[in-house]
Amino acid sequence: MNSKKAFVANLMDFYGPRGVYPQWKFTVEEIEAGLRRYLSTNPDFCGDSWDRECVRDIILGWRDQ
Repeated sequence: MNSKKAFVANLMDFYGPRGVYPQWKFTVEEIEAGLRRYLSTNPDFCGDSWDRECVRDIILGWRDQ
């Protein structure tokens, strides 16, 4: 995946209100914030499923706090 914008759209397709896992109802704002956090410590970002799951876990971790 080439762009961060496409990556955010991909996460919305999975975890947004109409995604594969709609129970989490991620917002674009949450995803963008999670991505910023992830990129701050993971410079090898390529936008694959591993990156998607890492950003998902960051967001879910914030929600549990």
